[in-house]
Amino acid sequence: MAEVCVLVGAGPSLGAGLAWKFAREGCRMALVSRDRDALAALEAELRAAGLEATAFPADAADPESVAACFAAIRGRLGDPEILLYNAAIVEPATLSDADFDYVMRCFGANAGGALLCAQQVIPAMRRNRRGSILFSGGVLAFEPILGWGVTAIGKAALRNMALVLDQELRGDGIHVASVAIHGGIQTDPFYAPDRIADAFWTLHRQQPASAFEREMHFKRPD
Repeated sequence: MAEVCVLVGAGPSLGAGLAWKFAREGCRMALVSRDRDALAALEAELRAAGLEATAFPADAADPESVAACFAAIRGRLGDPEILLYNAAIVEPATLSDADFDYVMRCFGANAGGALLCAQQVIPAMRRNRRGSILFSGGVLAFEPILGWGVTAIGKAALRNMALVLDQELRGDGIHVASVAIHGGIQTDPFYAPDRIADAFWTLHRQQPASAFEREMHFKRPD
């Protein structure tokens, strides 16, 4: 039976690349985003290509919105076997003078929402002793850049969340990993969305649990 894949952050660029890749591999896609128009457009494009996709508008950083969204997904498609978390706010902003509410909004999108969504899929994955939870990370988690501090702390938290969840869930057959993207998706063909989406699919297909990678660095060879 086709796997149910929830893609959070199903917008343009990498979000669309992930949607197309996993749908073409036979997954039943649950597309999640705050942008209803972009979500509807992507859903229509996938369906026009004969692929299975359903839009579920939600705010990944809002607990009530996430709970309602995943309840709708389970009711419509069943328990998810795959969670792809690609939601993010990536903007230049310095920690020393950033508005606190803005920092928390960014942190919620970049890290808090990942935990909210993961907690929605973990119980069923534990029961079934299988599943993949994959996060879209970035170089800022390792190499903070002056002027991008607000984004950097969220990406660093996301990276460590993947490492901690791997420790907690690997024994249950659940693969948790992050993909650290070391370049500009919009500006460098090496980091084209379809190439990065292939890396996510490779992580999902890794078996047995002893082969699970916790982290993949998508970067040009030195």
